[in-house]
Amino acid sequence: MSSNSEFSGFFDFHTHIFPEIPFGIGEKIHPARRALRKLSPLNPWMANTYLDNFELLPESWQTRLETIDIVPIAYQALIEGTYRDYQEIASEYKISKSLVVAQPPVAKNDFVLSLCNEDQSLLPCLQFDLNEADNHSVNLDEFHKLGVRCLKFHGASSGILPDDDRILELLEQANDLSWIVLVHTGVLQIAAIFKRPEAGSITLYKDWLIRFPNIDFVFAHANIKHYQDVESLLDLSESFYVTTSWQTESSIIWLKQRMGADRLLFASDWPTVGSNQHYATERLTNLLDEGFLTEDDFEKISFRNAESLMLKSSRELPNRHC
Repeated sequence: MSSNSEFSGFFDFHTHIFPEIPFGIGEKIHPARRALRKLSPLNPWMANTYLDNFELLPESWQTRLETIDIVPIAYQALIEGTYRDYQEIASEYKISKSLVVAQPPVAKNDFVLSLCNEDQSLLPCLQFDLNEADNHSVNLDEFHKLGVRCLKFHGASSGILPDDDRILELLEQANDLSWIVLVHTGVLQIAAIFKRPEAGSITLYKDWLIRFPNIDFVFAHANIKHYQDVESLLDLSESFYVTTSWQTESSIIWLKQRMGADRLLFASDWPTVGSNQHYATERLTNLLDEGFLTEDDFEKISFRNAESLMLKSSRELPNRHC
């Protein structure tokens, strides 16, 4: 970036933060976890190398590799993912604001709300387990009064398809309240995590764009490996965005050419397999340095689009700089 840039930090539009291990254990083992994090670069390197080169592998190999992804994911969860970890990593990679996505039952909505109330650089995105009977009659208005403006849906992990009445009822409420809806997209064959991997395909959500034209949908990960499927949605709506998490430099270039920089949002999906901020920020800065992104493009994707989107949903943003 040029020396006169006013870049104040990335707005990470998809991150997770998990509770500390209780009874003071988390605090005691934090130095050891931090040391392991510094000494464990293999997980993120392997994951991102796979993303950069998966097209060179036969489909059967891709499926086998995805099946064992639960091993590095589980290992990484042991060494990073808490608020303390987040603070250290956000400072290192100039993350100035983050949308913190609940991930029940580990990181419940109440935990995320409490965390965001304590740190005004964090904004909450709620997620409800619609397979639980208690969540069949969720009233989003109660959370709206608390300042929440974002709902997450993960069909692959919940096993719920987009035509299910339970999620459609929530979308009706989100539409009335002008909430943003963040949707997991991308088909990964990880049976231990995803009950219905095919529910992650971005092409299944075309009807949502038609039925709810006023909702700003954010398709997380831009459908991962099959990012080119995004093109099939472009004629249906101009009110959806995609995030750059799990995308490569070449796919980000493709997405920017097809969608324009105004509809891309920087995201890391931290702490999945670790060091996501490192690779996610590096890819954008490389594209800027190599001339594939202008400084205006870079700033839009890095933070301006996210800030505009949140302000559009009437959520006041904090002003924290790295």
